[in-house]
Amino acid sequence: MLSVLAAAVIAFQKPRIAYSGFDPVAVQNLLRACRESESWSLVVMHHGKVAIDENFGVEIPACNLMSATKSITSLAVGMLLDDGKIPSLDTPLQYFFPSYRGKWKEKVTIRRMLEHTSGIRLYQQDPGAGKDFPKNRVAAALAAPVVTEPGTLFLYKNRAVDLLAGVVRKASGMPLDDFVWQRLFRPLGVATYLWGRDPDGNSHGSAELALYPRDMAKIGQLMLNKGMWNGKRIVSERYVSMATTASKITENEGNSCGLLWWICDPWFTLDEDGVQKLLNAGLEPKAADKVRKLIDEKWPGSREMGFDIIRAAGGSPAVAKLTFFNWDSLPSSSTDAERNVGFYANGWGGQWILVLPDLDIVAVRTCGDGFFDTKDPSKYEMGELYRLVRALVKTPATKN
Repeated sequence: MLSVLAAAVIAFQKPRIAYSGFDPVAVQNLLRACRESESWSLVVMHHGKVAIDENFGVEIPACNLMSATKSITSLAVGMLLDDGKIPSLDTPLQYFFPSYRGKWKEKVTIRRMLEHTSGIRLYQQDPGAGKDFPKNRVAAALAAPVVTEPGTLFLYKNRAVDLLAGVVRKASGMPLDDFVWQRLFRPLGVATYLWGRDPDGNSHGSAELALYPRDMAKIGQLMLNKGMWNGKRIVSERYVSMATTASKITENEGNSCGLLWWICDPWFTLDEDGVQKLLNAGLEPKAADKVRKLIDEKWPGSREMGFDIIRAAGGSPAVAKLTFFNWDSLPSSSTDAERNVGFYANGWGGQWILVLPDLDIVAVRTCGDGFFDTKDPSKYEMGELYRLVRALVKTPATKN
């Protein structure tokens, strides 16, 4: 259960805050936004050291990463690729599961699953969708049909990432969580974690990993350091680069994605034309006036922008009557210098591991309350984290 994963980890961590090198007004703006969105924790690392550590009065700040778990699953695949236990990203799934045959199934590769282009049917499209997950998520994913040709359509899929857990188990000889413990968590000094498994012992590749926020920050710092930790190579620089580069099929999408890591590319903005589009779609004038306060702000993708606009408008009820609206139709504004300025892992309820190499910053934000209020997730997602963290440092760090 999510409540167990969200609340079952061990001890109270006293907040530690050291604002050295940050704009003090920007720090207060960030902390205020965290409080207003009912955050459980905020950790910011700057130049490899903890600069902000706040738990906002929550005595058990560890929580379920939700879909940010996918980014950890990606690292497991990367380490097995480095070890030669996965021959290449273009290895067919059939290599590990020889009986995996049927329409388009031979075209499903490790890369397609990492890029969300596998074409495997969504959980939501199953007959009787909405019931409990299958007893064996890997077996059920193998049995699911491939409904679009692999590599032709980007569609966010939990099922394909749960199937990657089966690939890791085949390639490593152990469940995903055990492999990650040995190859990633133990070297990073992550002593406590909780990772859900299905009844047949398959770790959930797509979600249900719980970590302390400081341990989440270690993952971000590892990625910022291009796979190095305390002088030791954990995952290859080549894989980190591939994982954090937008795939060709998403490089012009509203949310660019690499290998289960989201890319801060481009910056999305809101202008008066965008507000008019919302009015034309049915947004009430009073709500539009509130949304105008976000004009000229910036977001790393349309999803984050959308959640902030909904929250500014008054929450999900305020936009419930809108006709179909594509957030990607709002303007984006970026120059070549602003592209690929960072990347992030992100999960339902606003679980963030944000990495900004140009500022030498890693930021982690968690919010457990978002799990329990699915009617209005805009209250918790905190899409503004990106711009608030960027505002902490006025001068970008010198790149090595």
